[in-house]
Amino acid sequence: MAYLPCGTWLLLLYLTASLHRSSIFANTTICGPWGCGPTNDALVAIHATWLVAISLPLIYLNQRYLAATRWRFTIGKAAVITGIAIALSIVGWQWLVWLPEADENHRQFIWQRCGFALATTIDCPAIELIISGFAVIGVENFTSRNLTPDPTAPQF
Repeated sequence: MAYLPCGTWLLLLYLTASLHRSSIFANTTICGPWGCGPTNDALVAIHATWLVAISLPLIYLNQRYLAATRWRFTIGKAAVITGIAIALSIVGWQWLVWLPEADENHRQFIWQRCGFALATTIDCPAIELIISGFAVIGVENFTSRNLTPDPTAPQF
């Protein structure tokens, strides 16, 4: 993916953002004792849009400008670490703020609440940063393995 046309990226952004109009999940929602979230179609659309918005430019930037430097895996690692930090802060917020205020019957659902919060927090793309970071690392591992000559291979 040495060349990523801007038009292709924008088209993918538009298509993933348009997924909310589909009826893949028949307008079902994620619900729990604390209430319901947005429709699953909207969640898939926003998560897919974040994934395209983050991962394709990261992979492109890493291959285009940083492939020959010692910073090859830095972008991927930074994205994974940032995503984990955001996810831990969301989970920590649930334990520190939601749990003490929750009614006794709802406290047993703390891990479901953490999953709900991670799935419905669309303004902080924690999951997408983790996936994008691993995608960058995976692409770099694949390309560096394919570009590195094998010293045992016969030379012609």
